[in-house]
Amino acid sequence: MPQEHEVEYRHHQCMYCLEPFKTLYFGFEGSAHPCCYKGVTFGDIKKQQAHEIWQSGLMHSLRDHISRQAYPVDLCHGCIKTGLYPKANAARMYSIHYSRWYADRFGQRFDTKLIERMKALPDSREVFEEMLLPHATGA
Repeated sequence: MPQEHEVEYRHHQCMYCLEPFKTLYFGFEGSAHPCCYKGVTFGDIKKQQAHEIWQSGLMHSLRDHISRQAYPVDLCHGCIKTGLYPKANAARMYSIHYSRWYADRFGQRFDTKLIERMKALPDSREVFEEMLLPHATGA
C-alpha cells in the first residue's frame, strides 16, 4: 500500500473520474481499491472497517488530487493510456434501466416526470466542473 508522499501524480485536464468519490471496490482476498483497477491497494477489509479505508488519509489525498485533475500514475495509467476511464457517471443509463425494470416488475409505467428529471442528471464532466473544480481552485 503506497504512502501519501510516495504517490506520483500527473495532470490530465480532459479526464473526469468520479470513482474515488462514490465507490470502494474489494477484492475477494479483502484488498480495497478506489476503482475497478486492482493493481494498487488502499486497505484491507479484513483488517480495517470500510469507513476507515474510505476516510483514510490516502483516500482523502487521492480525492484532493483528482479534484484538481491530477491523477496518480500507478493507479490511473491504464485509463489514461487507453482513454477507457468513466466518461459518464451512468445516472442517465441507470434511470432508463430502472424505469424499464419498474414497469416489468409492477406492471405500470414509472412516473414520466421523474424519468425526465433522471435523464437530466449531470454527467461526470458537469459534476466535476460544478462541484469539484471550483473547490480545488479556490473559486
